[in-house]
Amino acid sequence: MSNLTILYILTLTSALIAGAKNVLIKRMFIAKAHEHVIGFWTNLGVAFICYAGGIYIYGIPDIRPGFWLPFFITAFLNIFIIYLGHMKAMKFEDASITAPLGTVSPVIVILTAYIIVGQIPTFWGKIGIVLFALGTYVLQLKGAEVQLPNWMLAVLPAKIQPQVVFFLGPWLRIAKSKGARLALFGALLSAVSINYDWLAIKQTDPLFFTASGFLVVALAVLIKSVISGEWQEIPAEKKAQSTKALAIGIFWGVGCGLTNTAFWYGIVPYVSSLRRSQILFTVILAYFFLKQERGFIAIRLIAAAIITAGAILIAF
Repeated sequence: MSNLTILYILTLTSALIAGAKNVLIKRMFIAKAHEHVIGFWTNLGVAFICYAGGIYIYGIPDIRPGFWLPFFITAFLNIFIIYLGHMKAMKFEDASITAPLGTVSPVIVILTAYIIVGQIPTFWGKIGIVLFALGTYVLQLKGAEVQLPNWMLAVLPAKIQPQVVFFLGPWLRIAKSKGARLALFGALLSAVSINYDWLAIKQTDPLFFTASGFLVVALAVLIKSVISGEWQEIPAEKKAQSTKALAIGIFWGVGCGLTNTAFWYGIVPYVSSLRRSQILFTVILAYFFLKQERGFIAIRLIAAAIITAGAILIAF
């Protein structure tokens, strides 16, 4: 089996698991679960299953000298990515704005991977990455209500203004929306941190790296919550949902381990793009199990076709 085939199997399987995790987490939020309970226990679940799986598969981790610097860099960045780029962004802005902005990360990775790790996709690979990002961007558009700037109202014909708002709405919100800016900030940090993921995984096994990274994030969530006093104020019935969150984390950990194992079989820009297919799986699963995302079917089918074309071009 070729490295490319293994890369596709690992990233697409992990993306399917991540998509299912997103739906399960959404169901917990619908049930009024507390974000800190979810954040701590899901990340701890990932750490637990990856530590256990790593010891079972690889034995005692072999940690070479070049591991710690890239590990601490990516762990530090991921605290901000998760807390600011995800949790805080969603607090200040609707998902119809924040989610599409996050899809720019794979395109930026083309540049950051060249600068940090010296990896360059093929010509067709670059086209595939751009198509993948475009498809996932369009897939998450929900027709957010955004006011066009006065200069655009003056320049653009009235009949195309609704289409401009639909496709460019997230970008038009950046100047006025803190949540939109945080989402874009998270995407930029992600484009940097993934390169340090690769550098760290070169110096140990992918499961030990995955477990350690998620453990840092779990502890950061818990420490922040305890220091702020929020953890102590969480009602007992919401803390009781920790078992469900831990189980979701263990399930998600399998996918995270597969994603980081994929770095052994493909370059950073390709892993970055292919793992974003979780967005497609999230939309599909949410459609069937949460009865969500039922609008704009034609647009979503076009987006899925663009994503598929991008995935195919990455193979060349």
